[in-house]
Amino acid sequence: MTKILSAAAALTFTLALTSAATAQDIAPDISYEFEDHDVEGGYRSPLGDPIFTHPRSHRTSLVRPRLHFVPELLKTVETI
Repeated sequence: MTKILSAAAALTFTLALTSAATAQDIAPDISYEFEDHDVEGGYRSPLGDPIFTHPRSHRTSLVRPRLHFVPELLKTVETI
C-alpha cells in the first residue's frame, strides 16, 4: 500500500512540474527596422576603397656565406 501511495505521490509531483514548465509565456518575435542612409564618397563600390601600398624594397642578408669554410676547417684540424 505504501508503494502505491509513494508511486502516486511521485507521479503527481512529476505532472505538477511538467505542467508548470509548459505554462511559460513565449516572447513575441522582435524585429528591427533601420532607416536608409546614402553612401557618400568618391569611390562607390561594394568592395570599398582601394588600398595603395609602397613597392617592396630589396633587402640583402646580413649573414654572408663563408666561401673558404673547408680550407679554414682543415687548418683548424691540422693545428690540433
